[in-house]
Amino acid sequence: MSITDSEVNEDLKGIAAGISFAAAYAWIDVVRKSITHFVPLANDSLQYYLLVAFIATVLSILIMALIRNESTRRRKKSLRR
Repeated sequence: MSITDSEVNEDLKGIAAGISFAAAYAWIDVVRKSITHFVPLANDSLQYYLLVAFIATVLSILIMALIRNESTRRRKKSLRR
C-alpha cells in the first residue's frame, strides 16, 4: 500500500495546524503580559478578558490576511511560469 501525495499533503496540513496552535498558545501569554504591563486593569476583570480576546482576534485576522496575500502572490507567480 503506497501513500499518495494528497495523503501526505493532508498529514502536513495537520502538523502545520498543530504547530500553529502551539504558537498561538504561546503568543496569547505575550498578549496577556503586555496588557498587564501597559494597561492598568485587574487580571480577572471582564474588561481584561475582552481586551485579550479583541487583541488576539485582530492579530489572527492580520496574520491570516498576510498568509492569504502571500499564497495568492505565489500562486500567480507560479502560473506565469
